[in-house]
Amino acid sequence: MRSVEAEALALVLEAGAVSVADVRSWADQYVISEPQPDGRILQLCTEANAASALSLLHELSEHRDIRTSTTLALRHLRRAWLAGSVSLRGAAGLLSRMANLGFTPNEEAEHQMSWFAENLALIDVKEFAPELEAKIKGEFDAFLAKYSV
Repeated sequence: MRSVEAEALALVLEAGAVSVADVRSWADQYVISEPQPDGRILQLCTEANAASALSLLHELSEHRDIRTSTTLALRHLRRAWLAGSVSLRGAAGLLSRMANLGFTPNEEAEHQMSWFAENLALIDVKEFAPELEAKIKGEFDAFLAKYSV
């Protein structure tokens, strides 16, 4: 499970949906729960640099389950989206990256992820009327609710 969580955290850290402090908290949980934690987990506990944290997370995600990583990444994105802590551009970038790497719940969701990525980026540059922006954001909320469980 650690590798799945590490992959999900790497995806959402790159998008800005979680912080390095969130990654350190995750690593702290593992240190507390494992009798002999991996040295990379110990490094993450004190890592302050996002690039270094990403590198360690990628190393830890060597035996991942893409479907579970996808769900976890979408769960992190949903939390950040609801808290207002991820930008439209960040959410769009994450969705695009996930779709391109095959981190999708299913084929229909892959198309939706690409559509949302494009439209969230357009909302970010004020290409839509406020009513249409609200509709797209509402549909995105529903998408995240559906695929983050």
